[in-house]
Amino acid sequence: MWTAVKIAGIVAAMVVTLAFLCLLVLVTRPAVLLGVSDSSLASSVNGGSTSERCQSSSGEWICPVEGVGAYRVWVDWMGCWKGVRVDDPSARIDGCIELGDIVTFD
Repeated sequence: MWTAVKIAGIVAAMVVTLAFLCLLVLVTRPAVLLGVSDSSLASSVNGGSTSERCQSSSGEWICPVEGVGAYRVWVDWMGCWKGVRVDDPSARIDGCIELGDIVTFD
C-alpha cells in the first residue's frame, strides 16, 4: 500500500517538475518551443512594435527598423539574434525573442 503511494508521489513530483521546466523555457526563451516567426522577430528587433515584418532569406532575416533602416539578422536555436545594418555594417544590434514578442494584444 505505502509503496504505491510513494511511487505516485514520485511520479507526481516528476510531472510537476517537468511542467515547471516547460513553463520556465516558455517564459524565458519561447522560440525554443514555439519557433521563430516574422512577426515575433520583428517585434523583438523593433522593441515591441509589430508594424513591420522581417523577411527570411537563406538562413538570415532582413528586418526593417522604424526610422533607422534595415538590418540583416541571424537567429540562433534559442531565439537570440544579432544583426548588422544593411547600409552601415558597423551598426550592430542584438537581443532575444521574449514571450511579449510572441504573445501580443494588438
